[in-house]
Amino acid sequence: MLFPKLYFEDITFITPEVLAEHGIKGLLIDVDNTLSPYGNVSISESVRAHIKMLRQCGFKMILLSNNFNKRVSQASKLLELSHVSFGIKPLPFGYIKAKKLLQLNRKEIAVVGDQIFTDILGANLLGIFSVLVEPLDKGHEGITLRIRRAFEKHILKIYHKRNREDIS
Repeated sequence: MLFPKLYFEDITFITPEVLAEHGIKGLLIDVDNTLSPYGNVSISESVRAHIKMLRQCGFKMILLSNNFNKRVSQASKLLELSHVSFGIKPLPFGYIKAKKLLQLNRKEIAVVGDQIFTDILGANLLGIFSVLVEPLDKGHEGITLRIRRAFEKHILKIYHKRNREDIS
């Protein structure tokens, strides 16, 4: 339940080909530390261009965040995407609301985020494809998130070890 289906350095490594290979037509994308540094409203030009390219390739996307509407709506406007704020991940409420907005079934959706205990766990509990990306900025995270990151580090060691064994 804590392992992502795919793991990338950042969102720009998620290609249309990779998504199509897994039957993905829509994305539920986390905001903080996935699209923009934690607590920051700026989104890099490379991320903006990547989101635009995915949209032009026909992928539906919605921002799904545990953050409040004011913060999430800023990112939503920058990227011209709809959003669900205060998603209470990993609980199912935000995922279900965002899934309905996409008008796709759960097998056609991937959740993209930087946290195992929110983004990945919630997606896996609902049977939605999960994609973990490296957090953009670990330096400004609060104490509770830093504690979760310590646990994530151990989970990722096991994840990487198993994936290396699967390859050989």
